[in-house]
Amino acid sequence: MALDAPRDLPGARTYRNVEGISDMNIHLPASGSWRSAVAARSIAKRPSRARTLAGLLASVVLLGSLAITAIAASTPVTVGFRDFAYGGGASRATADKPQSKLWYAGGKWWAGLFLYDTGPNPDTSEFRIYRLDGTSWTLTSTKLDDRDQSHADIYFDSGANKLYVLSAGQPVPGCDAATDVNTADDIRLYRYSFSGSAYTLDATFPAVVDTCGSYTATIARDSVGTLWAAYPQGIDVKIAHSVSDALVGTLTDETTWAAPYRLPVQTTDLNPGSSGVDPDITAVVAFGSNKIGVAWSNHSASPATTSFAAHLDGGVDDAAAWGTTRETALAAFADDHLNVKTDPDGNVWIVTKTSLD
Repeated sequence: MALDAPRDLPGARTYRNVEGISDMNIHLPASGSWRSAVAARSIAKRPSRARTLAGLLASVVLLGSLAITAIAASTPVTVGFRDFAYGGGASRATADKPQSKLWYAGGKWWAGLFLYDTGPNPDTSEFRIYRLDGTSWTLTSTKLDDRDQSHADIYFDSGANKLYVLSAGQPVPGCDAATDVNTADDIRLYRYSFSGSAYTLDATFPAVVDTCGSYTATIARDSVGTLWAAYPQGIDVKIAHSVSDALVGTLTDETTWAAPYRLPVQTTDLNPGSSGVDPDITAVVAFGSNKIGVAWSNHSASPATTSFAAHLDGGVDDAAAWGTTRETALAAFADDHLNVKTDPDGNVWIVTKTSLD
């Protein structure tokens, strides 16, 4: 389940979900109270993920108890349209649950999509920027990541005309970040300047945020200009942030990152995943004009939980700065399908599902 809503497009607040059996909508208002509403739905699963434009937008959620049936491959398309399929070595090419792949800039929709080209030159198997022209995606020459097993969260800053791509290599079980020398698994930050019609990779990028890879990673910017990344790594909810000079308009510090650390208010180790079991998952969001929040699933807890912690912008990295953790235990078992968005009122919406599928 990957939820995509334009982060800089006013009024984009309606979400629809067409994947999963039971969904849980958790609403965290700006005032800090914690509420949840579980809506059980019978929803047909799609035969494949993220192969069409419908697939890219299909994991948006309508907050409520409306049942929606997924579009089967044989069903005529009456809303939206199907686009190209992908092939090659990609794994879950655009299906990562907490990540965003779409953005709106210069009067156009753009996406980070997978390209597989078998020739006549050597095979191409990488992620590229595509532009939506009418009802077709147009391939651009801008490469995002040539690691076809990587997974990226994409954030466009309309004020600075900067595109941020946080791309995680495959996780390495038992990896020690202090000694890891395999750069193929790095968690990297790419930054591009937008001219109004094209994207150019900025000098000194990509920056390495962490080593040892991750199942997924997400990015957000706080009110003082610091970039934050959250990702599961082994048994830890990992946090990393840029070294900010507290000037929102200054972007020179974004290549320098503080040492990643385990979320101080995480009290139970994550499930790192095993054969047939996906690992737990995390997501980061900026909300309420002055806070960063991190949500995560935890299958190791009994019963399984979905948790949320908030950090006041400009604060230090200790447990006191991260405050009190809010969590909800799902009798129907928390799953690792998780996506987080905020609204103009400073509310945080966590969309997830149970494992009863």
